[in-house]
Amino acid sequence: MHNSLKKTIITITIAVVVIMLGLLVFDITKKVSKQSVFAEIKTLHVKTLDSTNVTLALNQPDTTLIMIFNSECDICKIELGKMLIDYPLLEKYRICLLSRQNISVLKQFQIKQNLDNYPSIELFKIDERLTEEPFNTAPNPSVFIYDKNGKAIFQRKGYTNISELINLIANGKNS
Repeated sequence: MHNSLKKTIITITIAVVVIMLGLLVFDITKKVSKQSVFAEIKTLHVKTLDSTNVTLALNQPDTTLIMIFNSECDICKIELGKMLIDYPLLEKYRICLLSRQNISVLKQFQIKQNLDNYPSIELFKIDERLTEEPFNTAPNPSVFIYDKNGKAIFQRKGYTNISELINLIANGKNS
């Protein structure tokens, strides 16, 4: 009986280890898959503030910066506020602000922030049916940077220091 108990314990231990390794491999595969999807995206489907579905090309004459935000998110407000302060350093780049919020809320936000005074900043609504991953489910705030060839060079979920963004864009380095 003692030997049988030992064999059972060993079998259960091996099974648990195999299951844990399987979950680890699955998680790693999932992360690699998400990273490759991020790196391979060449277009982005969103809605304009007049409810028109549009396709944005991520390969532009210069760098494209995409910020996922919510106008009620305090961290988003801080990040965007700093971006507007440093706008002269960013104005030659395309800046796309994407939100899941209602279009009427986004229109009010655009007016309140005077975004029309920043020609390289575009405000769009994420369309849950059309917008690609990782943008559709990215948390607020999230930042993505694509170089002029549409190659992903940066992705961060959560607050991003605007000075760091400016340096990354200027140097075109992966991070």
